[in-house]
Amino acid sequence: MSVVAGFDDKHLDFNHATYHRGHIEGVMYQLSIEPPATDIPVFIKLGK
Repeated sequence: MSVVAGFDDKHLDFNHATYHRGHIEGVMYQLSIEPPATDIPVFIKLGK
């Protein structure tokens, strides 16, 4: 496991994925498309 600026690989991978989800949602909003929920609490609440 490598450590960069005090964060391990898992932390960097999580933030990298979050970055891309946010980017994709931004593009969808620009196209007037409502992006799907991507949060685990929302899936749990909806029973999916």
